[in-house]
Amino acid sequence: MESPTIKTTATDRDRNIRYEVLAYRTLTEAEMIMTIRMLWGQKKGKRPKPNSTITVMSIIGAQDYM
Repeated sequence: MESPTIKTTATDRDRNIRYEVLAYRTLTEAEMIMTIRMLWGQKKGKRPKPNSTITVMSIIGAQDYM
């Protein structure tokens, strides 16, 4: 199976942090929020530095891709 290639972005304007989520389809706003929250749940509170870009790979939409 190929890696996800569709990029959906969100920006935290307070900290100027850009999140790029790679998935198998364009994500809704709710899916983006869920993915970012899951990321920070795994990071155990470690937050990125301001003015950074975080790239996350997601399996959302994989069942449609097969």
